[in-house]
Amino acid sequence: MNQIWRRALSAFAGAALLLSMAAPLAAAAPAPIPGSPGYCPDGNGVTVVVDFQELGGATEIRCAPGDQASGLTALENSGFVVEGTRRWGKAFICRIQGKPGVDTEACINTPPANAYWSYWHAPNGGSWAYSTSGVTGRKPPLGSFEGWSFSKDKTGSTNPPPRVAPVRPAATAPRTEPKPDTRSAPKTDDVAAGGPEASRWLAGFLKDGLLPGVIGPEMPDHGLTLDALFALVATKTDPAAQQRMTGALERSVLDYIGNPWGGNPNERQGDQTAKALLGAVAAGVDPTDFGGVDLRQETLNLIAGADAGAFAGELRDRDVQPKSETNLFGQSFAVLGLARSGGVPQPVVDFLVKQQCAAGGFRLSWTSFGATGARCDEDPKAVLDPDSTGMAVQALLTAARSGSTGAADAATKGLNWLESKQDEAGGIGGSGPTAPSNTNSTGLGGQALAAGGRTKAAERAAEFVRSHQLTKDNGGKAGAQAGGIAWNRAQFEEAVKDGFPELPGAQDSWRRATAQALLTLAGVPLGELGPEVPDAGPNGKLAKYLTGKLVNGDHVEVTAGGQSFVDYGQTADVAYGLLLSGRQPSSLTKVLAFLDKKDSVEAYTQGKPFDKPGARYAGATAKLAFLFTLAGKNPRAVGGIDLIDQLSGLLGDNGRFADISEFGNNANTFGQSFGILALTAVGDTTRADKAATALAAARCKDATVPVGFPAAEGCATGTADATGLALQALNAVPKNGGALSPDRKTALTESVRALEKLRQGNGSWIGPGGENVNSTAYATMGLLGVRQDAKDSRAWLLSLQRQDGGLPLNPGAESNLLASAQALPATAGKSFLSKDNGPVKPAERVARPADPKPEPKPNDPPPNDPNPGPGTDPGPAPQPQYRPAALARTGAEVSETLLAGALLLGAGAAMVVLTRRRRAA
Repeated sequence: MNQIWRRALSAFAGAALLLSMAAPLAAAAPAPIPGSPGYCPDGNGVTVVVDFQELGGATEIRCAPGDQASGLTALENSGFVVEGTRRWGKAFICRIQGKPGVDTEACINTPPANAYWSYWHAPNGGSWAYSTSGVTGRKPPLGSFEGWSFSKDKTGSTNPPPRVAPVRPAATAPRTEPKPDTRSAPKTDDVAAGGPEASRWLAGFLKDGLLPGVIGPEMPDHGLTLDALFALVATKTDPAAQQRMTGALERSVLDYIGNPWGGNPNERQGDQTAKALLGAVAAGVDPTDFGGVDLRQETLNLIAGADAGAFAGELRDRDVQPKSETNLFGQSFAVLGLARSGGVPQPVVDFLVKQQCAAGGFRLSWTSFGATGARCDEDPKAVLDPDSTGMAVQALLTAARSGSTGAADAATKGLNWLESKQDEAGGIGGSGPTAPSNTNSTGLGGQALAAGGRTKAAERAAEFVRSHQLTKDNGGKAGAQAGGIAWNRAQFEEAVKDGFPELPGAQDSWRRATAQALLTLAGVPLGELGPEVPDAGPNGKLAKYLTGKLVNGDHVEVTAGGQSFVDYGQTADVAYGLLLSGRQPSSLTKVLAFLDKKDSVEAYTQGKPFDKPGARYAGATAKLAFLFTLAGKNPRAVGGIDLIDQLSGLLGDNGRFADISEFGNNANTFGQSFGILALTAVGDTTRADKAATALAAARCKDATVPVGFPAAEGCATGTADATGLALQALNAVPKNGGALSPDRKTALTESVRALEKLRQGNGSWIGPGGENVNSTAYATMGLLGVRQDAKDSRAWLLSLQRQDGGLPLNPGAESNLLASAQALPATAGKSFLSKDNGPVKPAERVARPADPKPEPKPNDPPPNDPNPGPGTDPGPAPQPQYRPAALARTGAEVSETLLAGALLLGAGAAMVVLTRRRRAA
């Protein structure tokens, strides 16, 4: 028993159907008296009824004589053979009398919510009641009945109690139905505000940083501890307790995500691994080094690849026998954790969306007990589950913010369905036996409603939860446990009347209910817990530097002549950096939203309102179109404008893109390369090939690429940054595959070798001012785009990182926004062709030559990388000439920079001014 996603317990903490691990008997305890078939003859025992329902076989009745310590002891002492799960033992009752069989239930983790042994009880002569306490948390009264009924594909209203009346044959007491509960919920004004008090109550149970499990502190529960950590982070309560919890989880992380009892160190539990990843993010700890474990990579390693067909993107267990049994909670945690730690691959989101049924709700499982198909709608027995829907909605909203496609619409559909399940009191129930409203389901559902902006519904959910919270004023005999939240109304009233339970199993139900119900009191979605992305190493710091420079959190401004202008090009550079590195997804969403405005698109790509009507800028159009395609968005509807159509209209018969402008044609090879990438990304390989041929023809005599298109006589040498970008364009094919023409492949290889010759001994490239970060960044991306690792160049870039996290233009200078933005993909090891599940991929691998690097020449700069990798022979590298005032901004110079469509912000008024248009995209 483990965590929030373990549906039958963690998602329904008060539900006792699977709570059944008995505390060990003391050594001196007498052996139980053997049970016997049939009813107990009198009140000196507990009668146990087991109804196999669809499993077949007669209903069996046995007597557990004498006093019974718990429901589990009654079940076993009556003579039934009980089997738990391999991982959790009898914490989860999996088989009774060998049913269900091994052919249908593996008994590895927890039985599924649509096929399990449900737990009931009744007084003699009374009616069966579904137990709201676990079997270790409830002591059956002498003379009472305990019932176990197999529930398969049932809802809360159809879940079957045992088909035997709980009446001893000799009993004369009339059978009576329980009276309806007419008690009203306490008024909200009489209940504590909620979150912080409940968080402190939870923290009070910590032992060595972990919360106890169902049998007590001797078996701590890591998953429940993570739930509590989420709650404390959400309510910003008790930082010291958060640190203790985080430290304890780090020390035992391998036990949690693996199986310390199985003897196989390679075994991984997918659901636990993904939840631990989100836990690291929420705690603000580097998820790539959590207790020495890279939880992000561990999670990615458990994602099914394309060879899984319809199940591609599924989170799976590894080396778990006989099969993987992950479920929707684990899949949701994978989406949440990956999106928050560097980006989630689109197939992981897609597989989560597949679990949504037509009505909008999500199913819990696709692996257990009769579930069929990769999609919910392929499963005729699928049960729509509010708890699973609450988890999925939060994951999808987070994925949508990080740029995943298809997530936002699915989340909206899920929110509509979830809101329809809320009752008049604000409560939300689960499915199966937990269909009545409870605080666990309401906690998850209310949190999802808050995340989706359904404010009124979320507030009503919070009111429902608060009405189940103990305070000193309303707690009666349980007032000392102020802050605790009951699973349902009956549990609350029982505690008020009789006091807080002493048995570990009964206390466990309260802890689980409180941890999950707290989420809706805090109103902080799972996708927003903790810092946006932990500052994990130099790339995290570099991304944070970039987002710290954004004005209003969504765009870049520059100042010229005492006036401030929006710089759309640098804004796009920041977006590329965040997107490719997977950092700061919420900031990326804001930047993309800014660029997705009609005014932004028209100003950046059409020069409005400064240029003539019909003006179109090739480089800006291409750069923006490829950005949105790479982000998984539609480039034909950016700010309501079809950028692909606009770009295609600028492609000439000679294969070059050209501007339409009152100020002349300033198109260059940077725009040409982005144009090739943009057209390739949308599958227009005919136009892309035409443009690639023109780009290859524009190369200089040494096979490098210049910034501007050369005159008829050609050029001697180009620049490192233009060549690096061109390599990616020349090697790009659509994600579904493709091949380069022989001429294009030859041009690619020649230019790779030319770029390698320009590399300095320390891994850098020369640009404006000498060794240059922008030039090195784009050149490094070029080599990454032909599947080289370029480790020495990436190391050189990071060796220049300043204390504020940024990178300078040249060694020794202050941090520079543009240099930092263009360097981030390179330092993260990414090219424009290597985004996870991106629209383009590299066609060829051009390996680095194996010949050793020559001895350094006297005038070679000393290497900044203390362990440079093998390099190429640069020979007498020709150095292009630059004027001192030049800025390595994709080939443009400061004196030539024009802030096209720039928005002037100043003196409380907004006005638009026209300056010269910059050449670069």
